Amino acid sequence: LTWDIAKIQDCINQMPASIKTLQLGASTDNVLSNEQNEGSTSNAGGDARASPFPSSSSMTSLLEGIGGNKSKNRVWKLKVPGSASEQVRCVYAADTEAMEACILSDTVLQGSGDETHFVSVDCEGVPESLELLQIATDQGVYIFDAKLIGEAAVCAALGPLLTSPNHIKLMHDLHKDAVALDKIAAITLRGTLDSQLVGEQVYGEVFLGMNAFLKKLDMPQHPSKEFTHARMRAGVDLFAERPIAKNLLEYAAFDVSLLIKAAKPLQKMLSEKLLADLVQASDCRAATAMANGGARAIAFDMTDDYRIASADLLRVVRPDDGFFGERLVVESETDDVISLLPEHYRDRFLAKKENEMLFGFLSPLPKKEENKSIISLDRLSDIVLDTGRRPQCWVNDKRVFLSEDESKLVSEDELNHIAGSLGRFGSDNRAGLDGKLHRFSAMRNRVGDIAGITIRIGRNVVGNAAMLMDLLIGTEKSILILGEPGSGKSTIIREATRKLAESHNVVVVDTSNEIAGDGLVPHKCIGLARRMMVPSLDKQSDVMVECVQNHTPACMVIDEIGRPKEVMAARTVKQRGVRMIASAHGDLRKLLKNKDLRGLVGGVEQVTMGDVMAKEEAKRKEKAAAVQNGGKGGGSFSVSKTKAQRSAEPTFEVIVEVRRGARNEWKVVTDSATSVDRILDGLNYKAQLRTRDPENGHMFLELIES
Repeated sequence: LTWDIAKIQDCINQMPASIKTLQLGASTDNVLSNEQNEGSTSNAGGDARASPFPSSSSMTSLLEGIGGNKSKNRVWKLKVPGSASEQVRCVYAADTEAMEACILSDTVLQGSGDETHFVSVDCEGVPESLELLQIATDQGVYIFDAKLIGEAAVCAALGPLLTSPNHIKLMHDLHKDAVALDKIAAITLRGTLDSQLVGEQVYGEVFLGMNAFLKKLDMPQHPSKEFTHARMRAGVDLFAERPIAKNLLEYAAFDVSLLIKAAKPLQKMLSEKLLADLVQASDCRAATAMANGGARAIAFDMTDDYRIASADLLRVVRPDDGFFGERLVVESETDDVISLLPEHYRDRFLAKKENEMLFGFLSPLPKKEENKSIISLDRLSDIVLDTGRRPQCWVNDKRVFLSEDESKLVSEDELNHIAGSLGRFGSDNRAGLDGKLHRFSAMRNRVGDIAGITIRIGRNVVGNAAMLMDLLIGTEKSILILGEPGSGKSTIIREATRKLAESHNVVVVDTSNEIAGDGLVPHKCIGLARRMMVPSLDKQSDVMVECVQNHTPACMVIDEIGRPKEVMAARTVKQRGVRMIASAHGDLRKLLKNKDLRGLVGGVEQVTMGDVMAKEEAKRKEKAAAVQNGGKGGGSFSVSKTKAQRSAEPTFEVIVEVRRGARNEWKVVTDSATSVDRILDGLNYKAQLRTRDPENGHMFLELIES
């Protein structure tokens, strides 16, 4: 008979508070403790059920004299997974006296002396708060309840150990722990050894999970790691309630007790030089996390097809092999647009100062404007001129009038002057300036005369595609960039085109000259790529097929796929072995609801199932939802004989979602097929949230579910 301990404890946790409190001291608690309590020492002079954790004789005598609430402080023996007899002594300290007793009994916790000791450290409740801080030494496991003792008190008592360079703290993925300790007590971790970085250096696997790391070492794995993590990802604050459930204390104890056992194998595996480098890289990771709110700094390994790597590790071990991002340089050429405006509108615009980097286009919004009467060009996105109305522009997604005089209205002559300075308007009512990236779009009245002009400021952002170098250079996958109008899709595509053209035959199918600018000669922003102009919007799909047939591109770049014919043409291009970089409006979930465009990610079809298969499908979805929600269940899925499923392989394997106002934050989906399948099943899908610092180009990554 096998007991599902995690599910049993989960049921107990959902009982009313009065019953849940009773279970800590009642016989029902022994359901979960009998197996691991075998062979352990009972409390002297009392019933074995008086405390659910039988104390060892040495710690019992130490804890009896501390004057605290002894019912909260526990000592027990934890059975090591995979071993029939091995046990680890664990101490749960819930008050100051118990914490001080632990530190007195195990001098390693004091963090003093020059002798090197290995300990393992982990925290729960981070980064928002510090609920538990657990440490394992050669003597056993110590779990300090920071919620009951006090976060500041726990950090102050253990600060010497956490900051000592002589005591190596073995931790796994220390980002959140470092942020919490810094925020609560200004503790800067030193002497750390992140086992995730060890796994990356030794096994070549980035962001290795703790159980996967232990498996690599042929060591016992954490029995409830995945289940508990799934609960926390589902938003359950497991460690906030007191008294804390015993299965959660066991979870915390397993975290550090299994990790400390890896210390000896690692000492044998790593040379003295490599161990020192990994400690330095781990300390750098802690410092980076503290400076960037827990963000995971990444780089690309140029010797391994630009594979994602931890920036802190690469900087220490192989700094010459890392691509750490690019400093962004914005080239807008706005003077050419401003010169077309009537003279009395030009004074409102503030030109960029000489030698001043144009980061406003990519940086967060300023807290306040220095002079509201002056419009800064670095944040200008559109200029709107309509006959008989006040001239205006859009800056930071806010409307700004070009004249403070409300009686000053745009005249037909002003519009005709601007239109006359441009090239011919095409069938899509778009025109441009020769050799420039700006777009001029006309609004016409019923007889075809121009009644308004929208001027979209075009920019070339050198370095803008750096966050995608692993996907652009390291793979042959087709990439679809999704976003709302004005979110920066075109600027990403321009720079991606330039990067790819350095080593591939790239051809841009340029509708309305959106990518490479107006005029016969393409703008320098696309580098060595070639450009095929599209005579009219309805001919874009034909030009895409013609490009494949006549010019043998390795990669085709298309901006704004928006019609069914273009979706079919993209599929034809893909089937002929040509890679594509393209853009479209919306996001992944909205794309699946768009009947015209969802073929870009495989399309959706309805299938009919029999009774047996329909029931199995409902059970499969319920099981998948339960896994996603950490065993809490995902609701009831009714049995239906029809099912929506992906109808074909996606034309684009990678999806990049960008948002207006967040140009340095992209959501990247590296497996669109799996993501589409999960969306159709009503589930979340995995994605990467990639961010950067626009001033230095440093990149960060967070694994998310969307």
